[in-house]
Amino acid sequence: MKQNLKGVSQTLLVPIWAHAVEAKHSDPIIKDVKAAEIMQEIE
Repeated sequence: MKQNLKGVSQTLLVPIWAHAVEAKHSDPIIKDVKAAEIMQEIE
């Protein structure tokens, strides 16, 4: 899905990305499966 993010929307993507990366670890502190799903949907 093509996203057109600017300003605040783009800035708020950073914590979602960080949660998705953390969720992929073998023993995550934050297990945010939804963040990983969102990152897979964004180009």
